[in-house]
Amino acid sequence: MLYKFEIQINDNDYYEFNRYHITESADNKKGMLFYRLYVPLIFICMFILFALGNQSPFMLIFLAVFYGIISLIWVLATKLILSYSIKRRIKKMKKKGDMLYTDSAEMEFYEEGFTETTKNAKSEIKYDAVYKVKVNEGKAVYIYQNSVQAFIVPFSAFKSDEERKEFIAFISEKAK
Repeated sequence: MLYKFEIQINDNDYYEFNRYHITESADNKKGMLFYRLYVPLIFICMFILFALGNQSPFMLIFLAVFYGIISLIWVLATKLILSYSIKRRIKKMKKKGDMLYTDSAEMEFYEEGFTETTKNAKSEIKYDAVYKVKVNEGKAVYIYQNSVQAFIVPFSAFKSDEERKEFIAFISEKAK
């Protein structure tokens, strides 16, 4: 065994993973761009329809300013809206008892793969089955199984900065 970690995941770790995945991952960049621009695009279409409908110049100026302000607020507040949505979803899941993460696990990393052992299950994963590895600076290492699911290794699991840096280099090399 090369590395062994006692993993403790909390709501904040799960929130940070979801926030990172939605706002920062390359897989979601196009979706995020569309999400940011769809309200302004709808307003542009509505403005064009009003302009074609022979509205008064005062009404068109008012609509242009109103739609412009709402669009600007939407574009600037998108990350806040998503953050709020993620936090609300986590609270709902916790209330129902349907958490999508295990709060504690043991992860062991070997030359050919790694295992995650929880109180209910044990998973064995070969490195060639890893989709990608991402580092959320100051927070955690995410070892993706596919485009949406990942093992979360929070920085708190590492004994030192040196161990964290060595592990990131190791897992990045193994999961190529």
